Amino acid sequence: MALALVGSATALSPTERLSSWRTAAACTGVHVASVAESTPLSRFCSDGTVFPALTSRTQANNAAQRGELLLNGRTAHGAARVHSGDVLTLNNPSPAPLSTPEVRRVERFFEELTEAKRERGGRFEVLHEDDELAVVFKPPGVHSTGWAGTRKKWGELTLCDALPLLLTAPSQRASLAPLPAPSPAHRLDARVGGVIAVAKTRRALAGLSTLFRERRVTKVYVAIVVGAVCIEELAGDRVDAGGRFTCTAFSESEATSKSPEGGLRVEQQGEDGRLSVTEVRVLEVTPCAVHGALTTLELRPLTGRRHQLRIACALALGAPIVGDDLYHAGASA
Repeated sequence: MALALVGSATALSPTERLSSWRTAAACTGVHVASVAESTPLSRFCSDGTVFPALTSRTQANNAAQRGELLLNGRTAHGAARVHSGDVLTLNNPSPAPLSTPEVRRVERFFEELTEAKRERGGRFEVLHEDDELAVVFKPPGVHSTGWAGTRKKWGELTLCDALPLLLTAPSQRASLAPLPAPSPAHRLDARVGGVIAVAKTRRALAGLSTLFRERRVTKVYVAIVVGAVCIEELAGDRVDAGGRFTCTAFSESEATSKSPEGGLRVEQQGEDGRLSVTEVRVLEVTPCAVHGALTTLELRPLTGRRHQLRIACALALGAPIVGDDLYHAGASA
């Protein structure tokens, strides 16, 4: 069940909601330096303690180059030295607003995603939201963020375009350092529907990114695959066009993740030398008139590789995910 939204974003017009994010992201501030010895400007402003909006040397350098970060009232290079008593000023303006046609296009896209009777596996909605982060459900059929593939189709919109209309902009407390728009901390394939953690402030984005990078987040997926999967029969090495796979049965006590039962650990050595590891557990096998049987699997990726779960199912288990048009020749059946 979705929790109540923070604030009153849904009471605002699309233009007002987008504007609230731009306003929240605008940040100004003045800081008087106190240092034991001179320090480069970019380093001095890189940890978010001087200005919460600047959390890296790259951000500080870019702000200085744009003339937004001033040293004693003057523009300065990121390598300029900061001494005690120096006055630093940050004036980060709001991002440029969208044109009226662009706003209407995003609004139509948002309405399509949030339709109550969406037939493609769920609708775009908030599961949790506070002043710094949110958890949303991404329906299948939409990209999480923009990338080269989405830009091939002129103006193809992604989840990121709709998030400002769904979520409330953070309060304008200086300590929060709001982002100019909500930012997903991870991705789901366009074909996949599921939960996405979204940062609303720079602090939240840094914290969530660290959790995912250090693999302190447990990811659990449920997939329906073609055929009857038998863990015992799959244990061992398997060589396919996709490479060499090692499938090892494990008990509950041997599970790397917090899986409540044992299952199968699928490992693949990629062409780039990187290892992908997925834990698989069979939940149910159901008779099927078209495919003979369908198996419901619980999948826990312990690494994050491109198409890792689809490859593990189709090539290692020999049981492609139903509807997978990349690794299942009979997906249209």
